[in-house]
Amino acid sequence: MTKYEELLAFLKRENNEKAELLEEEINIMVHKLKFLPAESFPSVAILRQKDNFKPTSPESLLEKTTLAGARLVTALHERLDIIVILQDDDSLYSHLPTLLQQDWIQRSLAYQYNRIYIIENPDFDTDLQEYLKESEILAEIFQPKYFHFGHEGNGWIKFDIAN
Repeated sequence: MTKYEELLAFLKRENNEKAELLEEEINIMVHKLKFLPAESFPSVAILRQKDNFKPTSPESLLEKTTLAGARLVTALHERLDIIVILQDDDSLYSHLPTLLQQDWIQRSLAYQYNRIYIIENPDFDTDLQEYLKESEILAEIFQPKYFHFGHEGNGWIKFDIAN
C-alpha cells in the first residue's frame, strides 16, 4: 500500500470530506502530468541538512516526487536537473557555501541553471497528514509551469546562486 493509499484509507474512516478533497487534488495533479513526455520530468536529488546533506530517498518521498512530476535520484554522478535541500535549522545558510563548492554540485545542471531550492520545514516528510501540502510544494518546484499552490516563500524558497 502506498503512503497515499494509506492516508486515503485513514481519512475515509475518520473524515470522508477530507478524503474526498485529498483524492480530488491528487487526481488533478496526476491528470495534469499524464500528458507530459518523460523528458519533461527532471531528475532531482533531495538532500537533508540533518543527514550531512546526503541524498535521501525514503518510500514516501519517492512517491511524492513522482506524483509531483520528477524522478528522484540518489547517485550524485547522475544528471541532476534540480537539487532540493531539506532545512533542519537556521545553521543551513552557514553550511551552504561549503556545500556549493563541492565538485558534483558545481558540475550539476541544477547549479549551472540556478535550480537549487530549500524546503524550510524540519518536519518535511515526517507527518502523513501533510502528504498533500508536501506534494504540492514539490510540484511547484519541479513543474512550475503547471502548478502554483502558493507555497513559495511560505514552505520553500529558490536559493539564488550569485555567479
